[in-house]
Amino acid sequence: MDRDLFPSDELILRAKTGDLEAAAELDQAGFLVQPGESAEEYAVRIAETKRHGLDFYNRFDRKGSLEIFPGLKVNLKDQISREIIEEAMERTREAYGFSVRWVPGFFPEREFGPFWGGCAVWEEENPTPVIVIRKNFAKKQKWFIYDRTELISHELCHAARMPLMDQELEEHFAYGISKKWLRRTIGNCFQRDTDAILFVIPAIILALVQSAITFLQLERLPIWPFWILALVWPVYLIARNCVQTGKYKKAYKNLQMAGFSNPRRILFRSIYEETSLFAKTRPDHLKTLLNEKAEKEFRWRVILHSANQ
Repeated sequence: MDRDLFPSDELILRAKTGDLEAAAELDQAGFLVQPGESAEEYAVRIAETKRHGLDFYNRFDRKGSLEIFPGLKVNLKDQISREIIEEAMERTREAYGFSVRWVPGFFPEREFGPFWGGCAVWEEENPTPVIVIRKNFAKKQKWFIYDRTELISHELCHAARMPLMDQELEEHFAYGISKKWLRRTIGNCFQRDTDAILFVIPAIILALVQSAITFLQLERLPIWPFWILALVWPVYLIARNCVQTGKYKKAYKNLQMAGFSNPRRILFRSIYEETSLFAKTRPDHLKTLLNEKAEKEFRWRVILHSANQ
């Protein structure tokens, strides 16, 4: 791996002393500061991420192969080119002001099903995620319902926000750079595995019951309870999404009215609790609030410095 894809040790050491220029440069490379993290803790974590990222390539066998997840193998010859990664970085740079170069990307040896497009995986003990997208994208920008640039930029957003450990608007930001209105609108509905499971299973049960009524002539079996069961979770997901994204939109508007030129960059680096606070804070009080947070917390000094560049 090219060591230049990671920040230099000198830059990390400067950030460790609280140098805002250095920390903002790291922030814009996709290394966000965790809530409550000091400058020293931040620099130590970045140095550890760099060490894991460089060591990752030492784990490949002589044939250039590595199992990065059970059943998921990648090969050095199938790395995603820098040109393709750059396409995605342009989107994240424009939307949120960061460019991740240090995340490895591969076309895997085996696909995960006929409709699988791609994903990011990482080990609990290794803070460096790995992006994998199906081989069709090696020569094609679009395949099935997927867009290569959108897929990779989506996963780069997750890679950057991973340290925040914030779930509520995670998919909103990842889908927020999609060119498709529907994905931007409903992408945040599915935040956890259980959301998709509870969405699909009642629909399957409804279909099975309807088939039983039709083919087994079970006319006395009421179908309406199964319709209710099938609709409850989708309605909940939509309502939850409306509430959460509504707070985002209100926070964005308040930041804009308070004089911040890049509200999107600020909110991308915020956790949901902070976004909710910004949504209910009057614009004329918001700048004072953020300046007070910056006085107390290294993270907010970095966010405001980075967002203004």
